[in-house]
Amino acid sequence: KSLDFISCRESYAKDILEKYTDKKVTHVLDPVMLLDESNFNKITGPKLSKEKYILLYLPVNDNKKLRKQAKEFAQKYNYKIIEISTKLIKRKSKMHITLPDAGIEEFLSGIKYADYVFTNSLHAVCFSIIFKKQFYAFSRKYAGKVKDVCEIFGLSKRFFPTDEFVEQKDIDYEKVYKKYYKLKEKSEKYIL
Repeated sequence: KSLDFISCRESYAKDILEKYTDKKVTHVLDPVMLLDESNFNKITGPKLSKEKYILLYLPVNDNKKLRKQAKEFAQKYNYKIIEISTKLIKRKSKMHITLPDAGIEEFLSGIKYADYVFTNSLHAVCFSIIFKKQFYAFSRKYAGKVKDVCEIFGLSKRFFPTDEFVEQKDIDYEKVYKKYYKLKEKSEKYIL
């Protein structure tokens, strides 16, 4: 009751929050999406591989189906896999590199220079959109945020809630960015 304004980054949470307050709740973009690619380029590390690769990013929950799909996709198209995950499995393969001590510079580089991103992370999806990367998002314990950001940008087919992977056409980032710029402007205006 003491708050003058309330916003949230999940569109579905808006309705939930409004049930508990007499105030209007406004949906805004996740804060990372309020900055441009140029802002992140300043802290992005060098390219992690000279070869074309898929970034496999699993920061929260491991997902065996996601791992399997990424591996099959990499083999089909002859991509290396670079993995940043909480549950790193030691690999002895030139085609699968793990980065157990990756920081923000490697994380951003991993996405920026990837040919594809396979993930179950909200922020990997956000940065894939910022860097205009092709991505596939899979389920995890609390996947509402990942699903929500995909839906907001018209990318629902890139999210696999049951982990049943279906290869998709490349993302048309011209369409996505029309929505992105509108939502970014709305979010910035609200915050200001």
